[in-house]
Amino acid sequence: MSEIDLETIGQFYKSGIECGRLPETDYSNESLLSQLGLIKDNYLNNAGRVLFSRNKPLVLKMAVFATNQKVTFLDIDRSEGNIFQLIDKGIKYISENIRWRVEISGLQRDEVPEIPLDALREIIVNCFAHAQYNIGVQHEIDIFPDRISITNPGCFANSFTPKDYFEKNNQSVLRNKLIANALFRCKKLESFGSGLKKVAMLCEDCGVSVDYDMGDNYFSFSFKRKNVNVVNNVVKDVVLNETEIAVLALLRKDGKNTAETISRQIGKSSRTAQRVIDSLKENGLVARRGNNRNGFWEVL
Repeated sequence: MSEIDLETIGQFYKSGIECGRLPETDYSNESLLSQLGLIKDNYLNNAGRVLFSRNKPLVLKMAVFATNQKVTFLDIDRSEGNIFQLIDKGIKYISENIRWRVEISGLQRDEVPEIPLDALREIIVNCFAHAQYNIGVQHEIDIFPDRISITNPGCFANSFTPKDYFEKNNQSVLRNKLIANALFRCKKLESFGSGLKKVAMLCEDCGVSVDYDMGDNYFSFSFKRKNVNVVNNVVKDVVLNETEIAVLALLRKDGKNTAETISRQIGKSSRTAQRVIDSLKENGLVARRGNNRNGFWEVL
């Protein structure tokens, strides 16, 4: 019981009461976890540990890549925690690294994400609810210019495919019943078996395409992005290769990047990085502002 993260279980209990999925009574942490089947003889079981331990039982890797390949990253993060902590961190990371547009209706100004946050949240929660926790694969969120991929350890949890859930009313098959039940009790999971259908409907309404990839040791769900800066490797009628796209993305992120710092990030020599920068300048895609010492590159 000393391993329990008190903040996590407190927020879980509060959310369960507010959504009406936990009865309001004089719970102790021990009795609450016992009713959820998460402890035995005063010790957390495996499900209880990944849900409520303060000893950081799980890892979530997150990265933003400059191109559509896992080569050059613009940002990288690695978080440790329990399921509830990592769900929140994953949603926050994506929210901070996707595009938002402003819609004005009358006097109201709304910021709208390029991909519905409810759909992203549903997939992240499912990633942790249906993962396989006895293999050495970590949860992962990868943000590419053309897609956002969310990957969990373990293959798809049953013989159906995500397409079956998009199109039919199939009953949910749970790999981790205790974990899924806890996530349902605090409304992280809306209901069993309807999550993928909800995601498909939300994305269809917003014109966002989705895809998935199933392997023996992983399942990955992808949201397609509309790459406003690069379409078929063309920027302002200039055809770019993968290295040029990566360098352009690095300069867009930080105009004070130099050929030396860029070379380390793209795995090329400083001479190659400088040659790419010069090419981008000649094609009118970047411009130097200020002097060589204190200036910066502006992406046009």
